Amino acid sequence: MLDMIIIGGGPAGVLAAFHARRYGINHIVFEKGKIGQSWRNMYQGMKLLSPGHWKKDWTSFTSQFPIYAMPNSGPFPTGEEFVRYMEAFVDKYALKVLERSEVLDITKRENGFRVYLDDFYMDSRFLVISTGVFNNPYIPDIPGADYNPFVVHSAKVVSAEPYAGKRVAIIGAGNSGIELALALSAKADVSVFSRHDVKYFSQTGNITDVRGVSESLFKEMLNFKIVNCYEHIEIKGFNDGTIYFENMDSMSFDSIILATGYRPVLLPVMGAFHETRDMGFPLGDRFGESVSIPGLYYAGGIVGPERQNAFIHCFRRKIPRMMFKIRSQLNLQMTKQ
Repeated sequence: MLDMIIIGGGPAGVLAAFHARRYGINHIVFEKGKIGQSWRNMYQGMKLLSPGHWKKDWTSFTSQFPIYAMPNSGPFPTGEEFVRYMEAFVDKYALKVLERSEVLDITKRENGFRVYLDDFYMDSRFLVISTGVFNNPYIPDIPGADYNPFVVHSAKVVSAEPYAGKRVAIIGAGNSGIELALALSAKADVSVFSRHDVKYFSQTGNITDVRGVSESLFKEMLNFKIVNCYEHIEIKGFNDGTIYFENMDSMSFDSIILATGYRPVLLPVMGAFHETRDMGFPLGDRFGESVSIPGLYYAGGIVGPERQNAFIHCFRRKIPRMMFKIRSQLNLQMTKQ
């Protein structure tokens, strides 16, 4: 029996494996795709919101192996550069990540967990779920959104080429919506729609609001009327490429992109249940341990609806504390034996 199984080979899973190794916790990581698979699926050339620079580093997993020691395009690495960093980090520390290994079922047992894959299962005393949220794009309950060929979630947009010369509506004005508007505006006629005011970091001080290069560029785009932005908009529904609003006339587009965020997918655990809160995020203690399933931990963006949980510089402080608690629990179990 292993001490711990980690499900998910993204940033949180890789960090959990690194600190498990530090604490001498016998473990393995199962990743259904390749290391950092969700990041591989993101928009080509996307810049990270957090810097990876020797003066300010919110992106590296550790100070001993920083991302800025690798060839990068600038202080804000691209998604592709971050994937290369994850791969290099796993190689450097010989972390136990088993790629293309999808967990199909989990059973709670008296002394831990049984995790089932395609043709085998493994047992562990502890379980860490670090599957993130990017695998489950959130589609709001708007009439006409389902099975509409004109409507797509931003998670499916990987390049500007398919939108060249088209009128594009982006629903949502968070960081992903604004970044996408900037990326597509070179080739498409872009309009952004928001239920509220667009919130900027320079005004709110909230790191989850639009900030940095995106903030300044978007404001310039608005000043030059290169991009249109409509605030305080309520949508009644879609009919193909036509959007019907509560408080303005309908408008028609060649494509409608929903930049409406993501929701967690919690793998079911036979014999137990995940207690959740707003938007289906799991309830855990300050170390990340489930309040309803002892021995099961949550790491990374899946932890909660507060968007800062998805930032590496936030969860890289929490994961070492999680591993310390797991190590302490393992020591206690050995003492009892």
